[in-house]
Amino acid sequence: MTADADYPRSLYEVRMDICYYAKLHVLHERLYARLDKGIKAIELIAGSGAFYAVTAGYTGATKICALVVTTFALLSLVYDYGGRAREMRGAVRNYLQLLSEVDRKGATVASQDKQLAQVGKDAPTTINGLAKPAYNQNLASHGRYSYALPLSRWERFLQAVA
Repeated sequence: MTADADYPRSLYEVRMDICYYAKLHVLHERLYARLDKGIKAIELIAGSGAFYAVTAGYTGATKICALVVTTFALLSLVYDYGGRAREMRGAVRNYLQLLSEVDRKGATVASQDKQLAQVGKDAPTTINGLAKPAYNQNLASHGRYSYALPLSRWERFLQAVA
């Protein structure tokens, strides 16, 4: 997200990159966990509505509630938001473990970059719309507010949900 530097990379920059990826995966974990809980709540409410409509004799309401329950149950099965949240949590753990190794004696930029690439290779895929919010949060947590990037409506929405 930034231009190429004309100076050698430092361990501070490696630390910033690791923190960025950790924040990116934390945002994804929260997003997927909230989607999972929201879908389960809709399934419960619509299922309760379908049960009430059946017992009260409202056939139209029964069909609508059954369609809602079926749609959200399929979304939950196909996308498995709870499973994705657990994958993101595992990736965050890997990045934080790597972050703890940056300050060890003898750590070099090359070795840390190699480990970062290895952790990134095994990390789950992410949504592009959360990249800038994670970048801005990482900068803010390191006191670099002036480098924050403006967010689009979609990115602000995803940040609010996550």
